[in-house]
Amino acid sequence: KEPNKFYGVVDGYEVSVANSITSSEGFVIHVNFYAGETAKINIVNAFVNHEGSAFAKGFITPFGVRLTLNGWTTLAAAKKLVVKLKYIIQLLKTSNINGITHSPLSGKEIVNPSLVGVNEGFVTIEQEDADKIRMSFEKQKEAEEKAPNNYLRGFIGSILGGVVGAIAYVVLYFIGIISAWIGVLSVFLSGLLYKKFGGKEKIFTYVISGVISFAIVMIACVVVCNVDVMLALEYQGLNMTVQEALETFPEISEIFYGNIISTLIYTLLGVVVQVIYSARKVTSRKNSIR
Repeated sequence: KEPNKFYGVVDGYEVSVANSITSSEGFVIHVNFYAGETAKINIVNAFVNHEGSAFAKGFITPFGVRLTLNGWTTLAAAKKLVVKLKYIIQLLKTSNINGITHSPLSGKEIVNPSLVGVNEGFVTIEQEDADKIRMSFEKQKEAEEKAPNNYLRGFIGSILGGVVGAIAYVVLYFIGIISAWIGVLSVFLSGLLYKKFGGKEKIFTYVISGVISFAIVMIACVVVCNVDVMLALEYQGLNMTVQEALETFPEISEIFYGNIISTLIYTLLGVVVQVIYSARKVTSRKNSIR
């Protein structure tokens, strides 16, 4: 019932598959089963190494394994997914590992099943265990909501991150290194310091944090470009304003606006990526137990 999320039982094993165009992970596969840590690690390694896919990763979870698979295209990844999933299911069967009939938490046969949504997937466990997990999650959620609201300190951190990025931009510009990419770094540093200074993680706060950093870097970019033109005019002994120089010398105008546009693009890219990442992170935490 959720877009790009699929759940079912494959040869007796509970499998969830999620896919998101905003995720670099591609397909996320949860396979639920009870086994020791070593056995789970072996399953992950088998998935990663099967057919030598460079885009396959995985790690163990309390409910089994979480596997990811990507490719040059979604269709290519989907074709590999079918093959690799069949391989893993067959490996579980030949290893005599129990499936959906047994709890992935205890290995015992399930008497009162309850389906629980966990992050991108779903898992069937005992009703009693499901109640405990939901209660633990509710306590965690309540503690987060009661945590001190330090938006002001967080935004101070955002401003500091933007200023550091702007200083780096100026330094690199005047030593002759292409500095437009600093816009991306500045946005991420701004978001990091927002969190480090105690700001609550909300989607809109990351948007504001990104805008703050964007504004600071772009102001630094415009000032630096103007100063650069003025220094060039002074060096040549020309008595004219920056605007007159831009209108008179096409080569100066091209460099001037080229620097501003490239910085604008890189910094906006950083803002977009940060907002998408933070939105996924916040949404994932909200939906970690359903």
